[in-house]
Parts: sequence; C-alpha cells; structure tokens
Amino acid sequence: MKHAATKSRAPGRKKLTRPDSRAIRRKRFTVGAILFALGAIVVADRPGLWNATTTSADQTSEVGLSARVVRVVDGDTFIVDLPDPVNNTPTTRVRIWGIDSPEMARDGKPAEPFAQAATRFAKDRLEGNRVVLTTEPTRVRGHYGRLLAHVEMDKGDLFSEEILRAGLARADNRWPHRWLDRLARAEREGRNNAVGIWSH
Repeated sequence: MKHAATKSRAPGRKKLTRPDSRAIRRKRFTVGAILFALGAIVVADRPGLWNATTTSADQTSEVGLSARVVRVVDGDTFIVDLPDPVNNTPTTRVRIWGIDSPEMARDGKPAEPFAQAATRFAKDRLEGNRVVLTTEPTRVRGHYGRLLAHVEMDKGDLFSEEILRAGLARADNRWPHRWLDRLARAEREGRNNAVGIWSH
C-alpha cells in the first residue's frame, strides 16, 4: 500500500497560519461595542449621576424613592432617614424642587414674614411621614450639598403644590423641571385667594 508523500518541517520551526477573517471581524465588533458603551456612559454621566460618592437617593430620577421625614428644617427643607456619604452623615438633607419659602431666623438675621407658618405647615404635612422623592436628571444636588427633589405624599399629591396654594412659598422657576407649569398654577391660586404671603 502506497502512502502519500508528506512534507516535513524543519525541527523547531512553527507552522504559519493565516488569521481567520471571521475572528478578526468578531474582535473588531467587540472592541467597537465596548467603545460605544463607554461613550454612552460618559454622555449619561454629564450631570454626575454615576460618580462614586452619590447615594441611592441621588439616583431616584423617574422611579422615585420612599423615605421617612425625620425633621423639618423650614418650609422647603427637611431631613430624611437615608445615609448621605456625600456629606458623610447618617441622614440626607433635602431641598424641595421648584419652591422658595420664607427663611427662618439664622446668622443673626430675623425670620422673614410667614417663615414660622411655612415651617409649621411643612411639619404638619411631612414630619414623621413617608414621602416619595424624585430627582431631576439635570440637577441632583444644590449649592450646599442638599439633595434636590420633588416630594410626593399620599395619593401622589405634590407637597410643593399644597404649600404654594396656602401662600407659604413662591414658585421658583430659575431652573427648568417637570412640574414647572403645575407649580406656577398653584402659586397663582394662592395669589388669587390672597392667603399667606399674598394676604398683604
């Protein structure tokens, strides 16, 4: 029986192989997909939502997060029972989006008119109760490191609308947000009823 002649390689010499074109295409596709994903993350992180110092409260946009109000500071600021590693505190200070209530006395300055009434209103509605916090993706934290959030109470009612209708805050439209029109209408209602700060 005859055997086909075979060529033998010199000892120690490696066989040269052509690269598989399908493997090359797969590799290029994988690298492209990774670069695309990294680019998408960079774009999504423009407001800083993915930095390592944020809490779960900082990432409540669209979905919302339930928290208990442990203390009301004034008509537009309160503290919830969520740890805040940004400020290294066991609780998180929240500034309500879209409203500005009269300031309480601080730094030697007297309280503004209706500041105490606004604080009492917030305490009656919020203190000790659970609320749902929802952030805006464009701006999660304020200048003082406070979490900026819309505050929903029972049945989805916005606290900001209630305090505006009571005339104990002004609508703050310096930054756009999802409830801009609703809060403007609530402020007009308080003005038209001449209540609170609009009673003079």
